[in-house]
Amino acid sequence: MDARVLVLRDANGAAIKTLDVSDIGNTNTSAPMALTVETRCDLGEWHQAQRTEFVPWGEQISEPS
Repeated sequence: MDARVLVLRDANGAAIKTLDVSDIGNTNTSAPMALTVETRCDLGEWHQAQRTEFVPWGEQISEPS
């Protein structure tokens, strides 16, 4: 199975960064994901700035067919 990645793109659609999520066991229709963007304040604590829900993408295949 090909790896599942989240791709961060700029305004022109060019890929900036990819995040491999293929090893996350619950990436299936019963456990949708959300991407959050967090920023660190001067006190060193993380705070959520944005949150984007992901539509479930289907059942994960645990072994190549």
